[in-house]
This record gives sequence, structure tokens and C-alpha cells, in this order.
Amino acid sequence: MTRKLKIGIVSAGRFTVPPPKNLIFASSDIAQAIGEGLTAKGHKVFFFAPEGSKMKVTEVITGGLPPLHGISGSEGLAEMHTATIGEEQIAKFFLWDQYLISLMYE
Repeated sequence: MTRKLKIGIVSAGRFTVPPPKNLIFASSDIAQAIGEGLTAKGHKVFFFAPEGSKMKVTEVITGGLPPLHGISGSEGLAEMHTATIGEEQIAKFFLWDQYLISLMYE
């Protein structure tokens, strides 16, 4: 007898999953592949990602969070490496991700 699991996966809040066509965001691609693969094996997968994310899992939970990439005033922020931006901008990265993590803990 195979035991089915209830699994939560959190994506970074910078982009939707999958990311926009003009971007490569490998961590999201890998998380999506794992989530969809586990769902195909019969597990319940709850994926925590920004609004607009679409994948074949049990449920996508956004909490109403828009992707950081689409927020006015953040143009270019999501594509930058954290070594090239200031503290305030880095805080935005972590706030988006922490919000998705908090949803998972709820």
C-alpha cells in the first residue's frame, strides 16, 4: 500500500509560476516540476505562489499577493541580483517570500 502525502511547496514571490515568457527563473521551474510530478503520483500538493500562478497541483494558494515583478515602482527589481540593490529593496524580496511562508504555516 502506497501512502499518499499532503505537501506544501512555497515559491519565491518575485514571479508567477511559471514565470513570464521573457524570463528564466529556475527555482520556480524546478518547484513546479516537483509539485506537478507529486500531484500526478496521487499526493495532495498545495503550492504557495503569487497571483496569476497556474499549475497542475491540488491547489494554488496566493493569499491575494501579486507578483513582485508586477508592482508599480519595482520595475527591474525582481530581475536584479540582491548584491546589486539596496537594503530597502532586499527587504521587499523577503517580505513577499515571508508572506507566502506565513500562509503555509496557517
